Amino acid sequence: MYDKNVRKYLGRKGKKNKGIAETLENNPHLFGIYNNGITIVAEKISKSSNNIDWTLSEPYIVNGCQTTRTIWDVLEPKLNAGETGTNPKIEDYKKKLKDGVVVTKIVVAPDEVLLTNTTNFTNSQNAISNKDFIALNKNFQEWGRIMAKKYNVFMEIQRGSWQAYKNSSEYRLERNKFNDGKSIVAAVDLLKVYGAGWLGKSGTAYAKTPPFAPGGTIYEDLMAEGNGFNVEDLWAAYRLMVESAKFFSKEARAGEGKAISRGKTRYLYYTIFMKLLVPAFRSVGITTPKHKDLTKLIIKMLEPNCRHLFDNFQNSAINMLDKYFTKTESNDMTIYKEDVFKRTGDLNGALKTDLAVITDKPTAFNKLLNVYETVISGAIGGANYTEQLTNIIREFETEEE
Repeated sequence: MYDKNVRKYLGRKGKKNKGIAETLENNPHLFGIYNNGITIVAEKISKSSNNIDWTLSEPYIVNGCQTTRTIWDVLEPKLNAGETGTNPKIEDYKKKLKDGVVVTKIVVAPDEVLLTNTTNFTNSQNAISNKDFIALNKNFQEWGRIMAKKYNVFMEIQRGSWQAYKNSSEYRLERNKFNDGKSIVAAVDLLKVYGAGWLGKSGTAYAKTPPFAPGGTIYEDLMAEGNGFNVEDLWAAYRLMVESAKFFSKEARAGEGKAISRGKTRYLYYTIFMKLLVPAFRSVGITTPKHKDLTKLIIKMLEPNCRHLFDNFQNSAINMLDKYFTKTESNDMTIYKEDVFKRTGDLNGALKTDLAVITDKPTAFNKLLNVYETVISGAIGGANYTEQLTNIIREFETEEE
């Protein structure tokens, strides 16, 4: 019934649902006045032989999940408590309830376009954020199924769907499939990881979500036909996020003594990690690697026989990140030397700048990046990690041929 909605039931904790519940509890006779009502779409509608009832084929509530589920949560225990005898308070409540209505709009939507547009337009209100509309993207619907089936990751494209799944019989049968809730991630969060790592948009990812949601510039570019963005990109972004979580956990951040919490720098970390991979592509004549090649390399690096490479690049990336935020007299390759910081003295504001995409003039970030590219490309303990990556990239090219 709610599969075509942009959200599942969010419970009675939110302000809106609390308000719906309070109206039902205290003024059920005024419900139709206070509530916006619901919208149902159906493939067709026909009147029954009694000329009173109507039959809906393939009905979906596309606007009103919170309203209908809150009505159930309030009325079911109140009216079906199993009490014997007559309760004057309940009888009085029932009289008021008889005057209550739920304003309902039924739309005959025989095709997917009208159905999607009805969902879009009826949910275009302040309570719905742009990221909720990812739920209507057919690609994300399919990618969500693949992430669950192939990778055992619950990618939440519909807000509240994880809680709905936990309440289902399916969850009871396979409760360990998603690592007891640890392998759950919001789709928009993966888009932000991808934006920071693959696109170098760390500042944008840290500062705001709208560019990564439907209607946003980055989202629309990624979803454009021919771009090639797919579930493998989401999987690689997920792995990068999960593998680096140890650096940004509460334990890792405790007692840092830094001017800014490391937790705020995680998007910049994703940028650094991916930037350190680029020299390996240069070695085979690829100045600017394709995003798809970076995805392929990340997935390969996480295979058991290449895992040491991933770990070493992780360590280099986190070391560079910490160095970038270390303020000393001798260190001129630090965020404190960036023009964007010197203008305002605001570290938080500086982090909202896409530092890696500034190419029109030398920056402290790019100077430090060059140092770490050189270090990781040198022989460390007899191992040149960039050269090892280059060999993997050559294997990719051979496979494509």
